[in-house]
Amino acid sequence: GRAGCEALATLLQDPNGNLTCLDLSSNNRIDDTCAAILANSLEGNRTLHSLNLSGSNEITGTGWGAFSKVLCNTASVNVTYLSNHTLMDLGYVVSQNKLSSLLELNSGADKEQVAIRKIIRHHAHLDMEPFLEWNLKVLPLAV
Repeated sequence: GRAGCEALATLLQDPNGNLTCLDLSSNNRIDDTCAAILANSLEGNRTLHSLNLSGSNEITGTGWGAFSKVLCNTASVNVTYLSNHTLMDLGYVVSQNKLSSLLELNSGADKEQVAIRKIIRHHAHLDMEPFLEWNLKVLPLAV
């Protein structure tokens, strides 16, 4: 339930944590609220690759949407750059194309390139050519 998700979220937010895989499959107590708590805890997480939520039938598009936002927050180029680029699997055949696409993007080994691809896809209005020449090192300063 919610208390368990909040406890797990605390562990996932720990900058010294090294958890790479978490299996919560067939846990029918995970709903949209719990999904949002878990998703938000992954904002700064750079170690978790797999969060198995298969069998969590209470999660709707709203809960899955929380994961999309953490994987690629499009509020600004900077925030997109700082999004989670490590989570690659939710253990669930996600019907939302955006979420599936983001998880697939995160499977790339070069996380700098993953960030660049997300920025190019979701901030097409920007002229990215100068930033790409500098490997986006100055992007946070320029935007």
